[in-house]
Amino acid sequence: MTERVDAEIDRVLQALDASGLADNTLVLFTSDHGDGVASHRCTAKLSLYEEAVRIPFIIRWPKRIPAGRVDSSHLISQLDVLPTFCEVAGIPMLPIRHGQSLRTIIEP
Repeated sequence: MTERVDAEIDRVLQALDASGLADNTLVLFTSDHGDGVASHRCTAKLSLYEEAVRIPFIIRWPKRIPAGRVDSSHLISQLDVLPTFCEVAGIPMLPIRHGQSLRTIIEP
């Protein structure tokens, strides 16, 4: 499954590059943490083991984020995705919301 997901992400990125939109497009890849694939004898989302806590959160934004940059010093949440996209797009967020924009973290 990982290889298939990787191939599909590559198709999206190639299409953005070919269309000339890549430099002005923020792409974010994340996923659900799953059930840990029976690691530690667990088959449910009830633990804070590494497999359940560390999920992919990959951002591509050419000319804004250097390729290969890794940040392991900030704790972020999927709740931060909507505020981040809204800020980048210049769309005001409602005052009642969860999460916060990651823009100050992702742009050096």
